[in-house]
Amino acid sequence: MGQPGKLVEFGTKVYNQAPNAASAYLVAKAYKSMGDTANFEKWAQRTLKHAPNNAEMLVELVNSAWALQDLEKASAYATKALASMEKSEDPQLNQAKAFAYRALGENAYILGDFRTAQKNFEKSAQLDPMVDFTHLRLGYCYWRANKIDQAILSFARAVALQGSSSKEARRELYTFLRQRQGSTANATKIIEAAKQELGIAN
Repeated sequence: MGQPGKLVEFGTKVYNQAPNAASAYLVAKAYKSMGDTANFEKWAQRTLKHAPNNAEMLVELVNSAWALQDLEKASAYATKALASMEKSEDPQLNQAKAFAYRALGENAYILGDFRTAQKNFEKSAQLDPMVDFTHLRLGYCYWRANKIDQAILSFARAVALQGSSSKEARRELYTFLRQRQGSTANATKIIEAAKQELGIAN
């Protein structure tokens, strides 16, 4: 029964006999593992019909919409996901909450609402400071708010994390340092300080 195709067949049969969250969830997860986005979303919605506060499924839907760059949909699911987790103080949910805030932040950023974007990216960074994209976006938000020193620090954090946003963050960091200080001589020192702040070993 471990094969996704068999799980889909079994779960669909059970669900059709007696619709419930557990069987819908089983089918949704099976389709997710198969990379079938359309059917995953269909069965995720069925899961939520029976269990509207299923945080895991809501976060999975955020992730699915994000991957398709449907930020409006990702933002809508993120709002529901955060509502489902708001009363929980379980630190294991911090990454999920951070991702939801990141989705809200990115949607606001793309829409040009940089104040709202900044607010949500800051919440995301507080919950999970180890995502370079969050710090990159914060750097741009601070720049637009004319908070140049904070922008420099955010870009430095993104560089320190050495993720996929690191190259862009480094370019922006050097640009702002030239504008602010006339040179990039302090770049290494600033990046090293960011590493220490984030607890990254050299």
